[in-house]
Amino acid sequence: MAASDPKSVEEYQKKFFKNQFIDGHGVEGVRTHIPCAFCAEPDFQVLSVLGAEDEMQEETTCKHCGRSGKTVFLVNEPGRKHFEFVQTGGEDPPVWLVPTPRRVDAD
Repeated sequence: MAASDPKSVEEYQKKFFKNQFIDGHGVEGVRTHIPCAFCAEPDFQVLSVLGAEDEMQEETTCKHCGRSGKTVFLVNEPGRKHFEFVQTGGEDPPVWLVPTPRRVDAD
């Protein structure tokens, strides 16, 4: 664990919201910067407006903590889409990180 790693939900949320932002111009240039879901380090995922759903489903590994994850989408009836972020690799998240992402095998 690095000194910059959050040690509580409160520290995690503060770091996460500091590192989450949107930049760029125009539909094709806007990017959403998503911090790591496990340690809140910046740029775990950088999503475009037009490609966000596909990009979210790609497995991403944090360069800081080494944990991996992706978003799983489920359409259980027409017009209803649900999604869940799941862990696909790396060490278990800290015990205080609740809710803990469900762990699934990487594809």
